[in-house]
Amino acid sequence: MEMINLLSPAQKEEIKAARLNVQLRRYVLLSGFVAMSIIGVYGVGFYLVSGEKDKAQQQLNQDEAAVIRYQSVQKEAKAYKTNLAIANKVLASGASYSTFLTSAAQALPSGSILTDLLLSDLGGSPVATAAGAGKVVLHARTSSYGGALQLKDSLEASDVFENVSIADIRRGEVAAESTAIEKKYPFTLNVSVVITKQKVIK
Repeated sequence: MEMINLLSPAQKEEIKAARLNVQLRRYVLLSGFVAMSIIGVYGVGFYLVSGEKDKAQQQLNQDEAAVIRYQSVQKEAKAYKTNLAIANKVLASGASYSTFLTSAAQALPSGSILTDLLLSDLGGSPVATAAGAGKVVLHARTSSYGGALQLKDSLEASDVFENVSIADIRRGEVAAESTAIEKKYPFTLNVSVVITKQKVIK
């Protein structure tokens, strides 16, 4: 027995459209789920990679800090070794420290003062370049530029020093907050000298 289709063409089209809408809705939902899954996977991966990056950066910072500490200790050890070697040379010359300072003070001309004594390397500064190995650097102040040159001549004329050379001469700015010594002796200079052997009695 043949069935009679009582649906009109318009109703048939509506049914087809409804079925198509259901399929499209399923496709959209499935696509959204896949997209969210992909985003989730990337998110977890990014979180894990970021965590590993932070750990690696922390380890790198710790390693760099350890290297800096090692370099600092190495530099101090090198400076100590240099000081010890120079001190041995000073002692080998037969000069005591007190006698050396007394002789140095006696060699200073009028208008100049001795402010410091350097036995260690200055790490590539003009003073260190002029001083070289085994030499002593005297830090002094004078009241004039001519006084600085006179100081060099006086040290050269002394029996205590030899190979006298001026590393640098600078005139400091005198201000209201400057000390009395800075105002009276505005010129600073660094003089490289070698202690003359057998001239300073221990």
